[in-house]
Amino acid sequence: MCDDPPVDSSDRIVVRPAEDEDDLDALNAGNPVWMSEELLRDSVAAAAEDVPIGVFMATLDGAPAGFATATGAGVCDGHRGGGYLFVRPEFRRNGIGGRLWRSILEVCSPERLPGVLLQMDADDQESRSVALAHGLRAGNLHLESRLDLASAQMLEVLATADVDGVSIRPFGSEVGEGEWRTFGDLFNRLLLDTPDQSGGADPVPLPVLRSLLSEPWQVMGAWQGSEMVGFTSVMVRNRSRRRLNTFLTAIEREYRGRGLSTVLKARHAVALRDAGWASIITHNVDGNAPILASNRRLGFHYSGGVLDVLYDHPAT
Repeated sequence: MCDDPPVDSSDRIVVRPAEDEDDLDALNAGNPVWMSEELLRDSVAAAAEDVPIGVFMATLDGAPAGFATATGAGVCDGHRGGGYLFVRPEFRRNGIGGRLWRSILEVCSPERLPGVLLQMDADDQESRSVALAHGLRAGNLHLESRLDLASAQMLEVLATADVDGVSIRPFGSEVGEGEWRTFGDLFNRLLLDTPDQSGGADPVPLPVLRSLLSEPWQVMGAWQGSEMVGFTSVMVRNRSRRRLNTFLTAIEREYRGRGLSTVLKARHAVALRDAGWASIITHNVDGNAPILASNRRLGFHYSGGVLDVLYDHPAT
């Protein structure tokens, strides 16, 4: 986050749009909140032309020092825009965070949005303190857990369980655009029924959703007849390390309480392991007892925390 500089470094800081040749993975190395450059660039490319998006690089004396993104659409909880801000530890206390934060607010302006939601490493107490001192407030705490697919011993057992009347199978390889649109409607409707978006949010545009879920194998669905009543889905977090990240697991209300999410995730995990993927990382709101219990049964182990930090524009 941002900090007040102990010295005047303003003439040494440059904030500019990130360029194709910038190594964003290297710049964000060490930040557990960071997903991947591939994921970011794909989603930005898929966004509609009328959605303001900023991707910013900050340098100090020419050295890459900080990075931020801003999405000027209300896709986050409370119809806030989405932001990301990271300053490498060795460059902090030079005012870089403050400059990047102002760039975020220019995209997520009060004319467009009621505020901004950022996420940060929950263990980064320095950044949290600075954020709170600058008028932001803490929101949901997400518990990050990791499943090492090769060593998870309960997957085969859990994957063989049956749920009466429900068929579980991967999204077919011949999925057409109409089926993707139907899935997108279900995805956005069930996303609003999660703790992450209890305050409401704009739907994820289908092109962005398709950029993150570009292949049918990324979705495992539960069907009642021809109707999908639940699913689990993963994004590619790090292709070279064969690492995935759960995007969303969601079940229609009337089908909850049957263990369906556990069976879905187990069958998907087995298929992903057999396809050569190494691990899955997931994030769940602290206090969401049913999904946390399901994750423990599957073999997920806690690996860190991610904190929502909220900013609301002052009322005018």
